Amino acid sequence: MKAAERFGIETWVYCDHDWHVARRTPFVEREEHTVGFEAVVEDNLRDLLDNAAKLTLVGDPALVAEAEPVLLAEVGSEVSATKSKPRFLDITDAGAHKGTVVTELALVLGIATPNIAVIGDGLNDILMFERAGLSIAMGQASDTVRNAADVVTAANTEEGFARAMEKFILH
Repeated sequence: MKAAERFGIETWVYCDHDWHVARRTPFVEREEHTVGFEAVVEDNLRDLLDNAAKLTLVGDPALVAEAEPVLLAEVGSEVSATKSKPRFLDITDAGAHKGTVVTELALVLGIATPNIAVIGDGLNDILMFERAGLSIAMGQASDTVRNAADVVTAANTEEGFARAMEKFILH
């Protein structure tokens, strides 16, 4: 949270099923519209840190990019920090990221990771792409994400998910 304060960006805290913010901002309003539920405004986010599953640093993409190396220098080996979008730096425990989910899913289902397909459009999906047998980037993804994937499908606005399922999974 100190890095966020130093760079004038916001911190969001995710605990259980709730998403906590210090104040309502245009970023909060945009995310509420995207996810379909409201953030919980809190007076003191620090009180929630012991139960946090994820922190997200949120703000102008240039400021988030500037804050990222500072944060990683301070706590890099203790956390996994990846951008889900240029304005979001998601911070979790070092072993808790989308790549870990692929490995755990394979264990739970009793299948090998090469038999798992994943689909995504964010920078935080690259760790997942690295562990799955087939990685599919959505058409609206950045070039970095598209280049990390095995294949690219159409964008969300062009039914990219459905097209990917038909072409790469169900074929």
